[in-house]
Amino acid sequence: MIVWGSVAAENSVIREIAKPFMAELVTASGEMAILTVYHAHEVVCIEMTETNHPVRLKMKVGEQRAAHAGASSKALIAFLPEEEIMAIVKDKGLPKLCTNTITDVNALKAELARIRKQGYSHSLEETDPGAWGVATPVRDWTGRVVGALGLAGPTLRYSEDKVKEYAALCREYAGRIATALSAPGQNGNN
Repeated sequence: MIVWGSVAAENSVIREIAKPFMAELVTASGEMAILTVYHAHEVVCIEMTETNHPVRLKMKVGEQRAAHAGASSKALIAFLPEEEIMAIVKDKGLPKLCTNTITDVNALKAELARIRKQGYSHSLEETDPGAWGVATPVRDWTGRVVGALGLAGPTLRYSEDKVKEYAALCREYAGRIATALSAPGQNGNN
């Protein structure tokens, strides 16, 4: 819990700003919304808004995830310097977590390049069986990636059309969060 406490304190502004936007995103999509940050070669869920759908995924605020797998994780590390990505690989490896986890460094690099080009990430059974997700980076007023906003749901509701629809929704709401972060007085922006 020491890790979660320090990560929560460091990200209290974005958490509070994101909450109402995440609630709107859940209403618009019908899926769980998550806000994650990169910390010490892992990704940490700093905020989560559940859906009321009877069949849904679960994630806990404070939960740490591998940085190489899952939509939110990849949306974050895609914008890290190459040296940091390689440090993650050296420190944590690329363990197979589920059916479609990327375990090859060259495949991971290609996936991260694709994410940078299209502006969003998606995953299908990379971290958990029966789960899929979509995520986009959240940027601060300087343009630096400070988090990832994602939607996650069960594979029974997966489709390529949903990937595109949810990517657009995540992009829209990540932009709203970024605009709110840019308001005077937020994160040192005066």
